[in-house]
Amino acid sequence: MAMQDVSPLTPDVRPNPSTTSFLLLDGDPVVTAEFEASSGSWIVHYVERGQDRPEPVADDAAFLDLLRDLARVRASGIG
Repeated sequence: MAMQDVSPLTPDVRPNPSTTSFLLLDGDPVVTAEFEASSGSWIVHYVERGQDRPEPVADDAAFLDLLRDLARVRASGIG
């Protein structure tokens, strides 16, 4: 919930009514994340070639680690 409170992310253009959804990376793959208020957890979706690969993220700290890793990959030109 702390990540949601500071609003560091732009809401996804395709919101899921039961979650708060964010577009993290519009590339290959497309990466989105959903915060599920009922469980307090994040689910990150990696969509590549039409295949959705959802992965649960334990908490806000793990989600921040994931965001940092995505930023590193993009900055290095990999992916």
